[in-house]
Amino acid sequence: MGNSPGYTTENIYGLLAAIATLLFRTCEIIVIRKCKSAHYAIMMFNLGWVAVIESLILSVTIGNLKWHQCYMQGLYIIFLGFFSYGAPAFLSIALQCEFAGPVLTMRDAVTMVLAFIWQIFLFHDNPHYFTIAGAALVGLSVIFISLMKWVSSLSEDSSLRKRLKWILI
Repeated sequence: MGNSPGYTTENIYGLLAAIATLLFRTCEIIVIRKCKSAHYAIMMFNLGWVAVIESLILSVTIGNLKWHQCYMQGLYIIFLGFFSYGAPAFLSIALQCEFAGPVLTMRDAVTMVLAFIWQIFLFHDNPHYFTIAGAALVGLSVIFISLMKWVSSLSEDSSLRKRLKWILI
């Protein structure tokens, strides 16, 4: 038998945090869809004060509250604040205007593309061939699903829909 992997407390916290993120993001999307008539700023305000309380409780509980070491980390924290506000705000607006399927598909596709860009240009880490192949397959799937939705929205007697009927099979 080989060496068994050693799991630390940090690994377990990471796994539990990933599962909690999945559950909370799912609930967030469902609640945003149910609150379709509420203005996005109201939802963002409530999201903000709950996030501050959760962050304080978790920081004190875990005991990992440290000040940043240089001005660049402080700048990154400010950018994180802008992005942390912008992402759910625009997600709320998008979910109020469109169905959840296309919005979440596009969000995940853009997240994947940006992750590759950041991995290459910011971290100078070249992705593996299998990673690129998997991303290409996911990207093609997103494009094909979007194309299917567009063709299905065309009128039945449209000449373009008749030429592209193979997409709807």
